[in-house]
Amino acid sequence: MRIDARAGDTGWCVFHVPQAGVLKYVIWVDDETAMWCEFAHPLRLDRATGSAATITHQAKAIRIIPADRLVLIDPVDDSEDITEPAQKDLVVS
Repeated sequence: MRIDARAGDTGWCVFHVPQAGVLKYVIWVDDETAMWCEFAHPLRLDRATGSAATITHQAKAIRIIPADRLVLIDPVDDSEDITEPAQKDLVVS
C-alpha cells in the first residue's frame, strides 16, 4: 500500500521506531518496497528541479495500520525474542 500526501493522503501519523519519534516532513511511504520519502531539512530547493529537495530512504520494514491512520517505520518484529525480567530481579518495597 502506498500513502502519498501529494495524492491527498494526509493526516497520517508516521512514527520512526528506531528513533522513537514522529516524522513531520514525510511525502510518501510504500510498505511493499519498504521505502519512504521526506522533504530535506532544513528545507531547501533542488537546483536541478526548482522544487523542494527530497530524500528517499530504504527501511527494513514498514507497517501501515489504516484503522489508526498510523505508519510504523522499522517496527519491532513480533517474533523477536523479548526477554521478560525474572521475578527474582524485581524489588518489592
